[in-house]
Amino acid sequence: MSARDENEEKTARLKNQAGRLLIRHKSVRVAANISAVLYST
Repeated sequence: MSARDENEEKTARLKNQAGRLLIRHKSVRVAANISAVLYST
């Protein structure tokens, strides 16, 4: 495996991690919004 391939694999893995974190963060925010709405009524 060349150094470039290894670099691309690392970048792809980082992008995947970032994407998963973003999704988790979004769902946490959505859940927080829903509970805020539920508690405010």
